[in-house]
Amino acid sequence: MTSRRPTRTAHVPSATLSPREVVAALVRPVDVARAEARAAALLEAPDAVLFASARGALSACVGVLADGPDTAVPAYTCAAVPNAVLSAGRRPVFVDVDERGLVPAHAWPANALPVVQDTYGFAAPAPSGRVFVRDSAHRAVPLELGGAAAVVTSFEHSKSLSAGRGGLVVTEDPSLAVELRRVRDAAGRPGSRLRACAVTLWTLAMGRFDAAGRHRTAEMFRKAAWHTDVTLLLGQSSDELRGAGVDAPLLGPPDRSLAGLVVSQLRRGRDAAAHRAHIVSVYDGAARLDRAPAALVRYPMSVDDPDDFERRMLDHGWDLRGRWFNAPLHPRGTELGAFGYAPGQAPVAERLAATVVNLPTHPLVDADAARRLIAAALAAGATPL
Repeated sequence: MTSRRPTRTAHVPSATLSPREVVAALVRPVDVARAEARAAALLEAPDAVLFASARGALSACVGVLADGPDTAVPAYTCAAVPNAVLSAGRRPVFVDVDERGLVPAHAWPANALPVVQDTYGFAAPAPSGRVFVRDSAHRAVPLELGGAAAVVTSFEHSKSLSAGRGGLVVTEDPSLAVELRRVRDAAGRPGSRLRACAVTLWTLAMGRFDAAGRHRTAEMFRKAAWHTDVTLLLGQSSDELRGAGVDAPLLGPPDRSLAGLVVSQLRRGRDAAAHRAHIVSVYDGAARLDRAPAALVRYPMSVDDPDDFERRMLDHGWDLRGRWFNAPLHPRGTELGAFGYAPGQAPVAERLAATVVNLPTHPLVDADAARRLIAAALAAGATPL
């Protein structure tokens, strides 16, 4: 098939965010305590604690809740997760996953705090009779404890709801919320609101133009974001990829602009989740899967050769590069040994990392585009997880 021009980029940052929201957050910032109260009300949760990042939120939860030296995490995850464990002064223990990238409830080791990850937005089974943390970075709404002491979500630019950055913890335990705020506030002070908002705005514009196939214009904004703060653009610093723990500024509280952006995103959370679930239903229907559609942040599919699949999708006018997870500790190039991960110890996770590709579910993809995407993906030999 002749490639459609312009080629659309499928996985784009800050897809749920608008420029107006970023500007409003910069000129009318929100007090963090007030933002937390609004977030709890919007999520219908007892308490919500905001952080500069989800990895900072997860680190605080691990530091407060882990009794022993070990914390168990999925082997199929982002390097941010074991870095959060390291920053909490604990040792990550890696657990292999099932065919959907979820750790089975019975597989968690007995003497380690489990970090139960809702990979792609699938609801992971909870370990019975255990204190655990639920990592819902791939799903912001609905945000459910599901038996966890705390649930963490992310507002980083690639996630289900995007404020460009930021993390949030929901808990039913008021004493835990108090302790999490103490740990957060002791970690440092917020960084520059202006610089962070500028990167968020440049990244948002970059994504919009890439999604429309206007890549030269997108590249101008990409360069602007790169020169303003490359770490905010990339999401992971070189030190984090070397297992040095979470960068210090990400462990502390959010700035007041970020607090306002999180609240504005949560206000549209139900609509955004409904859109993602609808796109998933389009994909599932075409693949003849009979299951309740979840509000997945990306739709994972398995192929024999991801590089060949991406080339074939380019022929249909879609750039699907930037897949998750392309290594057991994403991204590829992470120094696995620095985290204590030995190649071969999680064979299912490693196979998924070598074969999984993703279709987008964000609001810039409508149902018609989704039908074309899934038809091309199925024709190229992809099968849903």
